[in-house]
Amino acid sequence: MKGSLVSIVVLTYQHERYIKDCIMGILSQTYSNIEVLFLDDASTDATLHIIDEHMCELEERCTHVEVIKHSHNLGNISHNANEVLKRCQGSYVYLGSGDDVIAASYVRDMVEYLELNENCVLAYCNGYIISDDWHFGKDNPVEMIYQKHQPLKPDETFKFLLKENYISAATVMIRRNVYEKYGYYDENIKYEDYDMWLRLARYERFGYIDKKLVYYRESVTGLSNVYTSRKFVFMYKERAKVLKKHLQYIEEKERNIFMFAFVKHQMFYALERKHYGIAFGILLINWRLFIEGYVRRYYANCKISVSATRR
Repeated sequence: MKGSLVSIVVLTYQHERYIKDCIMGILSQTYSNIEVLFLDDASTDATLHIIDEHMCELEERCTHVEVIKHSHNLGNISHNANEVLKRCQGSYVYLGSGDDVIAASYVRDMVEYLELNENCVLAYCNGYIISDDWHFGKDNPVEMIYQKHQPLKPDETFKFLLKENYISAATVMIRRNVYEKYGYYDENIKYEDYDMWLRLARYERFGYIDKKLVYYRESVTGLSNVYTSRKFVFMYKERAKVLKKHLQYIEEKERNIFMFAFVKHQMFYALERKHYGIAFGILLINWRLFIEGYVRRYYANCKISVSATRR
């Protein structure tokens, strides 16, 4: 029995150093019924050449293989994802990048979980963070992504996600019919996965597998590298845009609480990455929110202290 068809989507751009690792991860899968769709956003390096070198292996291993080539770089991940997702035929979809790698049992474990948990629209797992010089077949790196397993109730998951995007897109397998029901990625938002998780979390349940099944690369050309100050500012603005879009779905009195949690997290994250100017800028722009947030916390602690004293 072949099992349900799974679509593996790989978005590539200038991934000549990593695409072989990505392909080897696909070829190593212990699950048989897989289609693979590559979308290359007009790479000028050897990315497409390396994919072509492994095409015979891929076609022999997979049910279907397709390569979509852009003639010019669009640089819009949401648009690129939507373009290729509309061609997928699988019951389940994995949307990855050409610099990430999935472990041999990834597809099998994720499909088994989703078929046992029909009330979950997607499942995510744990994994490793890998560097530029890690390649397929090397020993596992020490550092883990460390996913958080939050409550499965939609209303709780939604509020946890408003505080922080704790789900790494590189680990997610999702049911394809989700896109038919809720729509594809918002092409006006570059931080496409966060927006989608929030959209789904208002109504649906998410699943979690406590296994390390992906290798997520923090590379110079990676789609989600946040270590440069310019990239950090971009990610901050996009996340703020997503947050403001979804805050309308909670009570007005709670909105400032979530905005405070967000800007505080971003400020301390900037400090951790030594982006001191950005951290100061976040504080300067949001100074009123910080004052309100800490005043609110102070009075909450006072109430707790009074309550404890009365007991």
